[in-house]
Amino acid sequence: MGSPVNITVTVTVDANGNVSSSCSPDPVVVAHSNGATNIFWAMATSAPSNEYKVSDLTGLDSNEFTAQGRNGTTGWKATDANNDTTTTDYPYTVVVAEISTDKTHAHDPTIRNGGAQM
Repeated sequence: MGSPVNITVTVTVDANGNVSSSCSPDPVVVAHSNGATNIFWAMATSAPSNEYKVSDLTGLDSNEFTAQGRNGTTGWKATDANNDTTTTDYPYTVVVAEISTDKTHAHDPTIRNGGAQM
């Protein structure tokens, strides 16, 4: 198993209460030489991100990824088979939920597999 990849999910709320989120890095780059890789999504620890949790990941190609669900109370984990020998982009959706209300917000980042490290 290759070195794990950690993704930080950050939530921002503007003055009007509009919620947005981002993932860093985006795209997540997993070189073919890394082999099968665990990927961990975790909320940023600063406010207001610490008031949210990763509630779901959707759209991951089931031929390439095994979503393993919750990682701790606010994170998520998946295993990337990473068997692409050419560079392939995998879009997916990360859903965050406000802990106190369960109101959700979605963001659409990408995982880039295979080929050489970029």
